[in-house]
Amino acid sequence: MSLRCTVRVALNDAGEARARAVMEALGPDNSGFPDGVSMEMLAEKGCLVLLFRGEGDAGVAGALASTIDDALGHAQVALGVTE
Repeated sequence: MSLRCTVRVALNDAGEARARAVMEALGPDNSGFPDGVSMEMLAEKGCLVLLFRGEGDAGVAGALASTIDDALGHAQVALGVTE
């Protein structure tokens, strides 16, 4: 059985400058994902949007959850530094 998951996380009220700074900070982390997992970052109307996708067998759900957890942890640190 193949799964396809998409998760969109919007960090509201980050502000355009902070959203872009966090995107730059997370850029190096935007690689080396488990097979079938990807992440895209966007700055939209003052929000930082992280778009996660996973496709594959049942194990992709756990890999996707772990990737989201890591990315949000890094985003929290980057947002704290840019305050």
